[in-house]
Amino acid sequence: MINIHNTSGYLLSRSFILGALLLHWAVLSAQVSGVDVVGSPVPSVTAIGHHAMGVNPALFSVLDTSFKSERFVSSFEGHIAASGPISRETSLIQIFGAGEPWTLEQKRELAAALPTAPTRAEMNLRWAGWSRKNQTGGWGWSVQDHLATSFQPGQGLAELALLGPIASYFDLLITTAGDTIANSPNLSEEQAATVTQGLASNPLDLLTFLGDTKLSASYARSYSLGAGVRLIDTPALRIGAGLAARYYRGRGYYEVDTESGAAFAAFNKGLGAALLSPDATLGSVLHPAGYGVGLDFGLRVDVANALFGSLAITDLGRMEWTGEHYKLTNPLAVADAQGDVGALFDALTATLDPVELFVESVPERRVVNLPTRFALAGGINLSDRSVLAVELSAPLKPQFIQAPTTLGLGGRLAWGPVQLIGGPRIEFGQGLAWPFAVAFGGGEGHWELGLATGDALAIWEPVKSFSVAWSLTYRK
Repeated sequence: MINIHNTSGYLLSRSFILGALLLHWAVLSAQVSGVDVVGSPVPSVTAIGHHAMGVNPALFSVLDTSFKSERFVSSFEGHIAASGPISRETSLIQIFGAGEPWTLEQKRELAAALPTAPTRAEMNLRWAGWSRKNQTGGWGWSVQDHLATSFQPGQGLAELALLGPIASYFDLLITTAGDTIANSPNLSEEQAATVTQGLASNPLDLLTFLGDTKLSASYARSYSLGAGVRLIDTPALRIGAGLAARYYRGRGYYEVDTESGAAFAAFNKGLGAALLSPDATLGSVLHPAGYGVGLDFGLRVDVANALFGSLAITDLGRMEWTGEHYKLTNPLAVADAQGDVGALFDALTATLDPVELFVESVPERRVVNLPTRFALAGGINLSDRSVLAVELSAPLKPQFIQAPTTLGLGGRLAWGPVQLIGGPRIEFGQGLAWPFAVAFGGGEGHWELGLATGDALAIWEPVKSFSVAWSLTYRK
């Protein structure tokens, strides 16, 4: 018989939710940073400079009429996003800002909601970028890190994390008075507060503990190079085309699927000190665990410098990971994990430690689709720096982090040194979002600082996803 103490409570519940949202500090939607992308419902229209790569490289052929040429240089830029079933019912302020312990009813609701859909997170960091455009076209490059994860706990794991000893796995409960009572879903808040231990008559092995839990995480760096050129350039009609290539070097990939009872891991041996193999050489440390190539294609048509339309296909390609495959047959060691919920999680972590995959595993190559999408947009130029447009964007290939089909209406409005970007965006299957961005500065020979969110309502209202971004760009 296995027993478990109620020492987790509020802190473990809150940390489990935070860990689910930000697992491995990884990220979700677009593979591109920049406030003019994340905070825009029509990113293939509003992206500037080298931000065109991953959105629509034909934008390299679009130049403000007030400039003969322009250059963009970006310093550190980033984009963080998270989504999952938690935010569908609860706003960010309610999740992290209330500062009050959750009630038993709230914990039960969250434990029931978490297994219904993946909790996903994504982070993109651009370390450097540069672009130049003139009246015939332009080109640019950038270096960016991409981290992503998807986590969907099984019902048993979610209950154990949020409910502790009163999870349905346990048959009997021991109270502070020393009484033994039967576990029940009708337990009151007062009764639950007196429970100190849970007793389970069934043996606890790894697969039972995980249930139908699914976990995926990846980390890669990309090197992008793109260019665009004007094919036709007349006052009445301007047609531009663009092409960009992106080379990915994969540093790590980890996937656990208890439904099939298997796991896969591919790690660069220099990813971290704990994963550094004793026989690693400089070559093996520098050699990537995965690699891939993605291509972007774009077309842009402007009529009388007023109306325009564009079409883009981005990240067309795949990544191949060289790693190890193993079966989830190891029993969870519970001899030293009978004290509390935290000890059980420690035992689980030790059992699934990726370091062990270098010792006992079967070599495997795994091919993963890049998040290929198409975007169709059209609109009107209100001025040299202001635009209104509509954009339809959809995924073309399945991948473990699947961004939804979207339909956005909005654009960019320039007002002196301030630029505002935003508008409503329908995310099919998820609801309505209001991306918004603001940039200060800009103009020739100035730095431009921007902040953005993928949904301005996420802080106050329950939403499917939440994202923030920042940009620092020099325009000359």
